[in-house]
Amino acid sequence: MVDREKDNKKSLKASYEHNLEEILNARRQINENLDRLQQNTIRELESIHASLNNYIEGDTKRCVELLSKLKIYGAKLKDNMLPERSFITLRKCIDQTAAAETLLKSMTKIDGTDIKHQPNRELIQCLADCTYLGKITSRIGEPKHNVDPSKIVSIEDKSEYNVRTTNDIDKCTITGICETSNGDFVISDSNNQCVKLLNQVYTVIDRVQLLTYPRSMCNISPFEMAVTVSEHKAYMLNGIHFFRVDGGTII
Repeated sequence: MVDREKDNKKSLKASYEHNLEEILNARRQINENLDRLQQNTIRELESIHASLNNYIEGDTKRCVELLSKLKIYGAKLKDNMLPERSFITLRKCIDQTAAAETLLKSMTKIDGTDIKHQPNRELIQCLADCTYLGKITSRIGEPKHNVDPSKIVSIEDKSEYNVRTTNDIDKCTITGICETSNGDFVISDSNNQCVKLLNQVYTVIDRVQLLTYPRSMCNISPFEMAVTVSEHKAYMLNGIHFFRVDGGTII
């Protein structure tokens, strides 16, 4: 008996250390991905900043060059020149003046230059919706044994919950069920052509009406699921609907 207790304590300690390492490893992976997102975002910010800065400097440089040329042509026009050369210089001066006016008009249309960052709300909300890094379960007093596939499984206990809502017009027929990472459940009610969201005490807190009958359902992410829908006849409406649970509602 004492030896079994020692073995159980040793097994429990090893299990604890293993799970603790998995939790720390999950945190490291999250940190690495957040660092990658941060670096990519900063890199994009620096690229846009450099591009806009070059654009502003380019306009300023062109403006200075045009003013410099206008000063040179203005000085030449004051000198005594042949009529032909005077006409050519005047023509160049007029062209440069038109180019300067065009540049100034384009510059005055730009009322300030700034950069805006739009946060990834879905990422922030996803992290806010999570309660744990993973689900912790335990087992005690369950002997290890080989399972006989031919043995009949008997139910020792069961509970019943009412998932009918005031909008239901028929008897509830549950054809699929999925669990979110925070412990809520999403079920498909075929007869009433809808998908329902149940909280952790199995109360319906949201309902989405569909155009036809939902069939099977599966998770595709911690808060997303896919639902197949179809009419009784093969040539009628058939497809897959994708839903997301966010803040106690189905989207």
